Amino acid sequence: MAVGANGHKPHLYEKLWTPNELYPIGYSFICFYGGYILGHSGVARKLYDTLYLMFARTRGGLAAATVIIGAIVAACVGVIGASIAILTVLALPSMLEKI
Repeated sequence: MAVGANGHKPHLYEKLWTPNELYPIGYSFICFYGGYILGHSGVARKLYDTLYLMFARTRGGLAAATVIIGAIVAACVGVIGASIAILTVLALPSMLEKI
C-alpha cells in the first residue's frame, strides 16, 4: 500500500488529481480561449483568405488552406482536442462563406 509524504495513506483526491495531471486540463482551456480570441479578432480570417487566394488556382485550394492552418495551430497548441476546437472556430465560418 502506498504511503504519503507524512506517513499516512493518501486520500482518493490525492491519488486522482495531482498537479501533473491537472496541467493539461488548464492548458486546454487557455488554448480554447486563445483560439476564440484569434477567431474573433479577424487575424485568422485574413490568414485563411490569403491562403485561399494563394491556392485558388489549384483544385481543392480550400482544403489545402484548411490543412495548412490546422498544421500551424496543431504545432502551436500541442493538445489535439484544443487544436480541433480552435480549427473549427477559425475555419468553419470562412469555409461556409466560400461554398
